Amino acid sequence: MKKELLTLEKVVESLEEESKSEKVIRAALPDLKIRDFDGGKAIFKIGNEDVVASNGVVENTLVNLGIPYAFYGDCTPKLQQEIFNEFASKSKREAKFISRNKNLVAMLDTNVPYVSMFAIMNSVKTSLKDSNVERLDRIGFNNVINIVTKIQTNPPKRVGDFTRGGVSIEHDVTGIRGTFVFGYMYTLRCTNGLVTEDRRSINIRKYGDGDQGLFNRLKEAVDTVITSVKDNRLPEFMKTDEIKVTDPASMVHRMSVENHISARLEQLVLDRVPEIANNTTLYDVINLITNVANGVGFNQMRRLQSLGGEVLNHTSRCPTCKALL
Repeated sequence: MKKELLTLEKVVESLEEESKSEKVIRAALPDLKIRDFDGGKAIFKIGNEDVVASNGVVENTLVNLGIPYAFYGDCTPKLQQEIFNEFASKSKREAKFISRNKNLVAMLDTNVPYVSMFAIMNSVKTSLKDSNVERLDRIGFNNVINIVTKIQTNPPKRVGDFTRGGVSIEHDVTGIRGTFVFGYMYTLRCTNGLVTEDRRSINIRKYGDGDQGLFNRLKEAVDTVITSVKDNRLPEFMKTDEIKVTDPASMVHRMSVENHISARLEQLVLDRVPEIANNTTLYDVINLITNVANGVGFNQMRRLQSLGGEVLNHTSRCPTCKALL
C-alpha cells in the first residue's frame, strides 16, 4: 500500500507553530518543586508556572539530584514528592527547562543552547526544496526526521520500482547524544527506508544560543550527504539487482552476526526469506530486511534500516559461507 508523504513545507509550518508555545526557563534546582501528580505524571512548579513533566525530564532531573530512579519509582506519589523536593532544596545546580504547551519536555545544562526542531528544519529547508517527510519520531529527547527528495532511480529490470534519495536527521535537544545527518533512501513501492553509511555529526554544545555557525554547519552537512546519496549510494543500490544470491538465509544470518543484530530480530527476517526464494538478488535481500523494519518498534526499525545499508556496503562475499572477502 502506498504511503502518503507529507510535504516538507507543511511539516516546517507545523514545527514553527509548535515552537511558538515553547519557553526556555532557566532556574536553580531548589526552585523546582513537585506540586502534585496528574495521571501518574509529576506537575512541577517553576516560579509561578505549573508544568507537567515528561518521564524523561523527571529521570534526567533525578540523575542530577542523585536520586536512584529505581528507588524513586518504587515509592508512592506522596513519598516521591517529599524525596524530590527535599533533594532539590539542597541542590546548587542550575538548568534550562524547555516547556511546550504547559508540558516540560526537556532539561539542559545551562551551557547548552536550545535548538528546536523548527530551527533545525528551517536552516536546511533550502537544501531540500520540494522534498517530502516520510516520518517524524520523537523518542524521549531524541527527534528523528526522514526526508525524501525528488532524486530517484530504479533498477533497469524493474520498471517503476523507484527509490528516492534523502537524509535522516537525528537531533537530541539535550546535546548529550549529538545531532547527526545520515544518508537515507526510500523505496516507494514497498515503503522501505534504508540508512546509508554517509554520516555527518554536529556537536551543538560548541555553539551559543542562536549561533548562525551551527545552522551553516547543518546546511553544509545536509548538502554533503545528499550529494553522496545521489552520486554514490543510489547507483550502488541499483547495481545490487545484478548480484545473484543463492542462499539468502545464510546471507541474512551472516550479516546479522557481523552487525550484532539480536537473534529475535534476525528471526523476524529469516521467517520471511521464503518470499524471495526464487531468482533472488542482493536487491531483494536488502528490501526484505528493510521491509521487516516497517513492522517493529523504533529502535529495532533503525537497526534493520542500518543493516540494509551495511549489506549495500559489503557486496563482496564468499559464495559458500557469505563471509566478507
